[in-house]
Amino acid sequence: MPTREEILRALNTVKDPELEISILNHQLVSEIDIREEGRRVLIRLAFQRKMPGCPGCVPIVWLIQRRIVREVKETVGKLPGVNEVEVLIN
Repeated sequence: MPTREEILRALNTVKDPELEISILNHQLVSEIDIREEGRRVLIRLAFQRKMPGCPGCVPIVWLIQRRIVREVKETVGKLPGVNEVEVLIN
């Protein structure tokens, strides 16, 4: 199983596609839970993007979230010893 530091290094390579900065620098990662049993990693993301008065923006935000979730799963899932990556959105 990877250490927390190894997971953080991997997550640092995942960029917010809109802002082009790491999701760590953008403070989107609120929790990392490493579970040795089942070799499972749980990552909780805290998206703060709300666009009041812009109902047309909702699909755009959803697409950005979906892309970030996919990249987090792919990136952390490649680490040795990881069988499952679960990403939750607050």
